[in-house]
Amino acid sequence: MKSELDIEIDLLVKNIKKMENIELYDLINLIKSYNYQLISLQYFYENVNNKNILSKQQKIKKHTLMYVNLGRGFPKEFMDGHWCYIVKIMGSSKALIIPASSIKENDKLGFFQIIIKSYNPKTHKIIFSKLKFSDIRTIDIHRIYYSKGMYYVQTPRKNILDHLYQIIGDQMEDENG
Repeated sequence: MKSELDIEIDLLVKNIKKMENIELYDLINLIKSYNYQLISLQYFYENVNNKNILSKQQKIKKHTLMYVNLGRGFPKEFMDGHWCYIVKIMGSSKALIIPASSIKENDKLGFFQIIIKSYNPKTHKIIFSKLKFSDIRTIDIHRIYYSKGMYYVQTPRKNILDHLYQIIGDQMEDENG
């Protein structure tokens, strides 16, 4: 008799085989994301009391861009690895983030987007990014790739938060009439 784990693995393989014929979806990146998640969970649980994990919390700073594994999502959601603006560190294990994207030629800014300027002191690189407020979310800090470094945001924090408050205010007005 098969174990519950074996049954679920068989179902996973069966569903992957069904997805092979769908050309619009990047199945390889989905599988890579699952494998990354499993490796990350294994590392976390094997080192749950390790001070190295706890010390990473101190490396996160608000008003910076850090590279985050957002995991897989639905087609119109940000997924996989992206630079993200750290809005707030929440307790010892979570952060509120806004995903960022590169600015493409002929890009038009919508209400849920602003452009920010950031600087990496190690590489001396300045970048301009588009914050996507529509994809704001909380993440576990273990989703952050510390090896990618950090960009210090030069756009005033007040400008970013004012835009966030404007978005939230408009949505609240819509809900309340």
